[in-house]
Amino acid sequence: MSSSATSWSCKIKLRFDYAVQQREISFGPTITDKNDIEIWLRRAQAAILNPNLAPESFHTMSIQELRNLPSTNSLKFSRNVVSIFIEDPSATDLSFVDLPG
Repeated sequence: MSSSATSWSCKIKLRFDYAVQQREISFGPTITDKNDIEIWLRRAQAAILNPNLAPESFHTMSIQELRNLPSTNSLKFSRNVVSIFIEDPSATDLSFVDLPG
């Protein structure tokens, strides 16, 4: 979280550290409406748990479509990461890591 911005925004990236090819990619557009965060985070999580599909294939999925993804093709857990970068002029600068468990 960064307070250096003039308006609120959020960017999401997928970081594949535990893949054949290590890479970090931007996921979706820059979010400017806080109400859009939940769906984009769900899409990003689904992309991480389904590395056999192109991340872009999740960009237009609804919550219902994400829930109906075949579980036989999805990983239960991944060591790869969804990174969230929030810029908010009224926020305190902050870094946060969420670990499983």
